[in-house]
Amino acid sequence: MVLLLWWGLNVSCDNSSNTSYLPPDVKICSAKDPKIDECFTNSANKMLKHLADGIPRLNAVQMEPLHFPLLSLERNNSIFPSLAFNISNTVHRGWKDVVVLRSKVNPNAHELFFVLYAPQYFVGGKYEITGSIIGIPTEGTGDMDVYFENCTLSVTVRGRLEDRNGEEYYVIVDAFQHSYYEKFQVDFKNLFNNTALTAVTNKVINYSYRPVLDALTPAIDQVFAVIYGPLAQRIFDRVPYRQLFTDLD
Repeated sequence: MVLLLWWGLNVSCDNSSNTSYLPPDVKICSAKDPKIDECFTNSANKMLKHLADGIPRLNAVQMEPLHFPLLSLERNNSIFPSLAFNISNTVHRGWKDVVVLRSKVNPNAHELFFVLYAPQYFVGGKYEITGSIIGIPTEGTGDMDVYFENCTLSVTVRGRLEDRNGEEYYVIVDAFQHSYYEKFQVDFKNLFNNTALTAVTNKVINYSYRPVLDALTPAIDQVFAVIYGPLAQRIFDRVPYRQLFTDLD
């Protein structure tokens, strides 16, 4: 969902003056360009760097760091029986190093596919957890940090057009994300209100991170959708679809 923020900002123009509000190094891609996928990938990578600091004139929030008030995660499987996990006042870091590896866009069908890579991604915040992790009954509240390494996200987005006072706007209908994280480490504070048990639990989770991470990945994908989906749609709501790409059918 991250790249949707760029796509929603891809063109924001005043047609009467032909004035672009994009950074000058970001190229607007033509729907008729046979190399549109390559054009889109190159432009997206340039735009991602600008979004790290935010673009106030486009109502694009600062993404490095990104602040998000509350994330909720629930799982019920062999690794996490009845796990309930909330993180408040979250801070996300790693955006400045995100790159688009490849993309495939079909502007006339309102479809987009892209693959993102981040060498590292950090999430910090205040947690509240109850349940069980790899057989360890776990509960607690306190500060926490999560570290992901070598992150690859494949995202497919499908949308439709909605007429609003004679102008068509893009509405996200479906977004599917599949993620792979090479490494995952956590640092909980104050589990069980016991420093020694906290250290042991962190050590066990981090040592056995692969099954933990594989079981959590579907929920992590949902969390990222919660964060980035509404941000992208808010921007789409401001920019008519005819301004997102040139030379549409």
